Amino acid sequence: KASMAFISYAFLKKAKSYIAKYQRESIDLYACYDLLRNEKSEILDQFVQDFMKEKMNEKKIADFFEKYDDIDRAGIFYPVLIQELTFLGEKVFAKKRENSTIHSEVKNLVTYLYKYANRKLGEDSINDFIGTYSKFGIRIIGRSKVINRSGQSVYINHLIKIAPKVETLYLIGGKNHKEFINSLFENCKNRIGFTKLTDR
Repeated sequence: KASMAFISYAFLKKAKSYIAKYQRESIDLYACYDLLRNEKSEILDQFVQDFMKEKMNEKKIADFFEKYDDIDRAGIFYPVLIQELTFLGEKVFAKKRENSTIHSEVKNLVTYLYKYANRKLGEDSINDFIGTYSKFGIRIIGRSKVINRSGQSVYINHLIKIAPKVETLYLIGGKNHKEFINSLFENCKNRIGFTKLTDR
């Protein structure tokens, strides 16, 4: 109960003032589930009985929860989805806005990342997400055969073609290519006009 209460109060505090009720409840539910699933099984069992069972009877919450699980398995729940919702909260906080527009954008954002998480093997390209508040692109960096054949040049050529509307760019790759990704960014950051926010 303490974990759920803390997440509900502190997690995405600004954004959750504006997103739909089922959206914030599904995020709280998944974040708490994710926190507890590595703990003792009886703690998770109690959480499922006390909170999840009833909430998962609500279709919209259950649908989002299942999408979050796929998004998380692709490694982009916290680094991309939660980051974008944090940015969204900063943009709309204490400003004039249409709640229906925000609700629709969050729904589209989750659907976009769900489709990205379930893209076909070897499908590296996907359209950027350009919404009213969230405008970002995802680029997969570090396929070994591409690195061995072309080094950084092919990636730089793609990155300098990023659409001007894109405000945030996520470079995604395996841990074994982290050094390559960092070097790639340093070599083209002035040409693409982005600064590094975080390195995970």
